[in-house]
Amino acid sequence: MQTFSAWEYLCIDIANHYGLDKMLFNDRIKWTLDNINILESLSDKADKKPLYIKAVSALRKSQKGIPTGHLVEWDAVCSGTQIMSALTGCIQGSINTGLIDPNTRADAYSTLTKTMN
Repeated sequence: MQTFSAWEYLCIDIANHYGLDKMLFNDRIKWTLDNINILESLSDKADKKPLYIKAVSALRKSQKGIPTGHLVEWDAVCSGTQIMSALTGCIQGSINTGLIDPNTRADAYSTLTKTMN
């Protein structure tokens, strides 16, 4: 399991609210760092603008050493399917929810939609 610093989690949170939540965590961190000087100017393009602005504000405060109390949002990837796959030993469900390869951004909902389309 990969672990991240509080700074990195904040970078992930910013990218998530911008709309990059399907990217790998390291790619989200890189996107935030690549755009660190222009984050405020990107707010109009953010998927979740109020949450994006709040996360950027927390990043700016943290750059100054000011505690923020910012809560990074986390959402499980298809948690019901993931739990059932773990309990039943379902390999395909485990692959599609990230249990088998944590270095892949698995999303069973997107995979299912793509397959059905």
